[in-house]
Amino acid sequence: DTAPQEDKLEHFKSISPKFIEEHGEDADRVRLCVNIEQNWMGLDNWVDQKWRASGVRFLDDKRYSDWVVGANAGDKPWVIMFAYTPLYMGSLNQPTDNMMRNLACLAKVYGDRINFGFMDFRASEKVSENYDINLDYGKITPAIIAFDHEKAYPANLSTLSAQKLAYFVENFKTDCQFCGQKMREPRTELTMYLEYTKNTLANSEIYVDTYNFLQEKTNNTWVHDS
Repeated sequence: DTAPQEDKLEHFKSISPKFIEEHGEDADRVRLCVNIEQNWMGLDNWVDQKWRASGVRFLDDKRYSDWVVGANAGDKPWVIMFAYTPLYMGSLNQPTDNMMRNLACLAKVYGDRINFGFMDFRASEKVSENYDINLDYGKITPAIIAFDHEKAYPANLSTLSAQKLAYFVENFKTDCQFCGQKMREPRTELTMYLEYTKNTLANSEIYVDTYNFLQEKTNNTWVHDS
């Protein structure tokens, strides 16, 4: 992107009136932040760690337990990105870099109302495997999950643009998939295998087809009706 900053600013701000009418002022602030202020590259994220200045926090399993699961009544909700990072997997970071810019802009706009953080898919699988979520391209795609009042609310597929992310942050209890899952502590070394089994079964066509057949033939009672 070689356009002068003044030209970029003029272009993106010229869109604001119509964008605000359709999506609201906060969504427009996120859009302007992503397109004008937050042109970060990999080194900005992982060497300079510019996300820290925006209020985004890195969470490990203990911080998740203390800050998210252990939140008190009245504490701000959390919106957490789960993604592969160079901390544990250095070859799949472009989607993470793109979403990190978005996450930092969300934190700048909504940080007075919501906490924002990120966790590594590999390092924190004892947390991420707890929750049911469909992703556009598997774990190559960062996952966004909101946590509030002992419940988890994963963002819908393709929640990537400024307006969709802003809408999710403002309406995560309804604009979600598998909404309202019970918030859970990180799994142990033993109970992780239960999560692996559950997720393997859920992705098995044989299991899903058998389950649907039984549901259909037993009239949702699991007792054969003939």
